[in-house]
Amino acid sequence: MMETLRKTILNKKILVMCFLTGYLLRGIIYHFIPVVNTVFTYVFSVWTLIVLISEIMQKKILSDPAEKVTACFLAAAAVSLALSGASFEADAVISLIQLTLLMILAFTAMKDDESGGRYYQTAALTAWCVIIFLGLISTAAYVTYRAGIRLPFGLNSASRIFTYGHLGNDERFCGYFGYSTDGGNLCALCLVLSVWLMKVRKLPVWAGIPSCLICLFMIYALDVRTSMIEVMITALAGCYFLIRKKLSAKKAVLSVVLLIVLGAAAVYILKTEKILSLTAQLREDPAGTLRFLSTGRTVYWAQAFEAFLKKPLFGWGWLNSSQLTFFDAHNIIFNLLLWTGAAGTGLFAVFAVILIRKLVLNRKKITEKQLAWLTVLLLCILAEAMLDRCIAGTANTGPETTMFWLTAGYLYYLK
Repeated sequence: MMETLRKTILNKKILVMCFLTGYLLRGIIYHFIPVVNTVFTYVFSVWTLIVLISEIMQKKILSDPAEKVTACFLAAAAVSLALSGASFEADAVISLIQLTLLMILAFTAMKDDESGGRYYQTAALTAWCVIIFLGLISTAAYVTYRAGIRLPFGLNSASRIFTYGHLGNDERFCGYFGYSTDGGNLCALCLVLSVWLMKVRKLPVWAGIPSCLICLFMIYALDVRTSMIEVMITALAGCYFLIRKKLSAKKAVLSVVLLIVLGAAAVYILKTEKILSLTAQLREDPAGTLRFLSTGRTVYWAQAFEAFLKKPLFGWGWLNSSQLTFFDAHNIIFNLLLWTGAAGTGLFAVFAVILIRKLVLNRKKITEKQLAWLTVLLLCILAEAMLDRCIAGTANTGPETTMFWLTAGYLYYLK
């Protein structure tokens, strides 16, 4: 009994799966048990340290170039935190522990996989099931609320399915996802997973197509612009894969570029007056217009870069956004420059190069095993990271971050 418990605790695959599932459910649990965030944070932090020590003692990690670079990145982040002094707080330490879980343990979870990817498929199906469940009950709550129908126990009450919006200034639908942005990003993730799961026949078409429609409706209702960009990437990828069946890769790419041009032309024709108005505003007040279009992000990016120039080597300390007027820069590059300086950002860039190179080398295997849609998943979450706070593994990142690192590791160690 004790031996079974020990093996369970030290199994990083179980840790990663529990971490993914726990944070998928956190949004709905929080409505009824607010303390869940604190409990999850400390339980997974302690569990991560136990598994990490076990993995190091057994020499199961840090033997690959990608793992060594991520370890160096984490070390640079820790140094930046130590040098920052005043910013050495519990949240920052916990964030680094969670980032270690993602960049080391989740990334290497599929390293010695001999099951044909069954573990990853289980994780993908788990994420799909939870997100669709949240999407269904959020849709029911939204539709009944708009129709003026009150559900028992206040299940669709405004206080439960609405939260603060952009910059905390307006009310915004969040459903049972906890926050609108989290819901939109999860639905964008679920959209790609639905397509891939149908592709590998782990999800029947009768369930996959309705799930895609639910995700699209939720993204519209939640009004998450970042997720809409992910939908566009998914749509373009779908067009590419369809065209690729008939034409060469070069012609397929040119066809997608043509679709983008035609789409841009259609938008210009349909929204000429609005576009001309924005163009005029851009000429008169470029900073204000960009701030409006980016929902304030350009301000944080500028502040982050100015702060980086003051401390270019190790930055201001991991998770220390004291130089901003917001809690982070909502962009992974500017966050890394601000928090870890050139040292951490450079190491993260090296890891990205290593990962991309390996994916290129593995492209034949990826195609043969029908995993091309997982590269689209990585691309979508990367696009999200340019406008949000995912990938870096801060205290506010969502389950899509776990799926990013798990997917990246799966494709990297593909056999």
